[in-house]
Amino acid sequence: MQPYSTPSLVRADQRYNCSLGAVLRPAAAEASMPGGEPSDQVLLGRSAGEGDGTVKATVVDLSRGGLGVCTPMFFPRGARIEISVTAKDGIGTVVGRVQRVEMRDRKPTYYIGVSMASPSDAAPVLESLMSELRRASAEVSR
Repeated sequence: MQPYSTPSLVRADQRYNCSLGAVLRPAAAEASMPGGEPSDQVLLGRSAGEGDGTVKATVVDLSRGGLGVCTPMFFPRGARIEISVTAKDGIGTVVGRVQRVEMRDRKPTYYIGVSMASPSDAAPVLESLMSELRRASAEVSR
């Protein structure tokens, strides 16, 4: 019997496992983006996250197409978020859309799979991060 693979487990790009500090911030929905309706926008209350509209997170994997983030805050599928990643070369910021959410721990900890809203705009930041991970011999998965 052959193992069954679902489309969500087959990736087009190499994925680098990592542990990079990040800050998430809800991004404004854009009417020009498919599915970019005002209901896609998430607003954080003053008592949520860091109290300034941001949430600390950890980027645990990344590729040219998107990244995986662990965070204590739930973000619904379809939400647009801005992710500022701290790396040796500085801070890079990308905007993406939540594609997948899984609760990983009762603390709580959520794993959020994010695709890039504008892959061409995100490419320089992601390439810089992947280059840094290659230099550090990060584990690669498919």
